[in-house]
Amino acid sequence: QKGKVHCDVKPQNIFLTERSRAVLGDFDGVKDSDPPMQAEHDAGQEPPRQRQRTNQTTVVHITGRYVAPEILQDSPLTPASDIYSAGTILCELLGGGTLSSEPERAAALNRLARRMRSTDPSARPTVAEALQDRVFVREEGETARCVTCFETFLRQRGVSCTDPGRHFICCHCLNRFIESSTRIDHEDTDVRARFLQNGCRVACQHAGCTSAHFPPADVSFHLRPAVHAQWEDARTQATEMRVRQEMEPEIQERIQRAQREPAIDRHMREIEEALTLKCPDCRAAFVDFDACAALQCAQCGCRFCAYCQQRGGHEHVHACPEGEGLWIRREQWERLQRRRHAQRVRQMVDQLAQEERGEVLRRIQPLLRERRIRL
Repeated sequence: QKGKVHCDVKPQNIFLTERSRAVLGDFDGVKDSDPPMQAEHDAGQEPPRQRQRTNQTTVVHITGRYVAPEILQDSPLTPASDIYSAGTILCELLGGGTLSSEPERAAALNRLARRMRSTDPSARPTVAEALQDRVFVREEGETARCVTCFETFLRQRGVSCTDPGRHFICCHCLNRFIESSTRIDHEDTDVRARFLQNGCRVACQHAGCTSAHFPPADVSFHLRPAVHAQWEDARTQATEMRVRQEMEPEIQERIQRAQREPAIDRHMREIEEALTLKCPDCRAAFVDFDACAALQCAQCGCRFCAYCQQRGGHEHVHACPEGEGLWIRREQWERLQRRRHAQRVRQMVDQLAQEERGEVLRRIQPLLRERRIRL
């Protein structure tokens, strides 16, 4: 359409976008399409045949096996030369038995390839004609317009709600929504908090639509692996939050009961509680040690030191007087925890009255042996 010839159509110059769409790149060798051959030429200009040879020498040097025969025959450059190169690539991509399970489509490929690689440039199809061939248009599918990006896709390339209007969200917008809603952003925690509070369910984005949330299986089918893993982590956290909320009345009841329990039992419960490493902000138990001493709470994102349990990230860990480095092995981590637990238990036992201390020490021995803690 623009009267240009790419001159270097080959697999190395075909790139995939984030949406898996193939695009042609490397336009350094693009040339104008040659005009029809003339018997005469204006004074001061080199003959047309010589000018074409200048262009063609570059093309042959670059594209060797994909070059159209008319270029080798010193004929004019036209967009049909690129069609020949594209036909060669198409044979490499879909030939060799790739379509053996689709005989009708394989036959259509052979017909299209013969046309695209015809020795007569005028017999080759245009790009628009090639794209409408049976090789590419496999079947007629229902299309839908995404309510988020307003682009049109096959309906199977996204999710549709149960509203009579069947509002559609394409898989690309669905991935972006899930990714932005589950990403941990300490500067803007409201988005993730609301998504977790809603159970990580995905609702129709059409204004005013009251249809049911999309089934998790339908959403999962269209997510990229990384986004799917991020979504599953958020769903697990949302489930934990829901369970905690459901258990809150029971927890309050246990607290009230603990206030009435005998002193020895209360001291035992406090010691068992002290042996559980918790986030200094939300008090959630920490169990996801990953070899980094700058611990991060999976619940609220708070960072705190593995050595002194004070709030702080990498800089704090490096400067911590109790520290032994930013990266520690699992055995070293467990040894540090045992040492911290022993110190904490000693402090709590020393604060007890003499008549309570002996009974508490006797009753906590099984727990200390289980945790391999020595006082």
